[in-house]
Amino acid sequence: MIVKLLGIGDLICALIILMGPLFGPRVIVFFAMFLLAKGGIFGMSGNFVSVLDFFIGVYMILMGFGVTIKVISVVSMIYLSEKAIMSMLA
Repeated sequence: MIVKLLGIGDLICALIILMGPLFGPRVIVFFAMFLLAKGGIFGMSGNFVSVLDFFIGVYMILMGFGVTIKVISVVSMIYLSEKAIMSMLA
């Protein structure tokens, strides 16, 4: 059950990256903190995939301040969407 909830969080983060300018900086930073916390907690156990979550969280904080790089946005959206779909199927 927790895996599915974390997957929903990943999917929401992917949608926020997709539609970043429509959300205020507070919403973007809130979900960035979700990825930072999740990436930090699970990344300490040596899980490389969670370390990627951490770096996407850092990128989302930069998005909250207006810094966007399209290539990173697209790769992040694909990664988070794929991860969310896999966690929903698990």
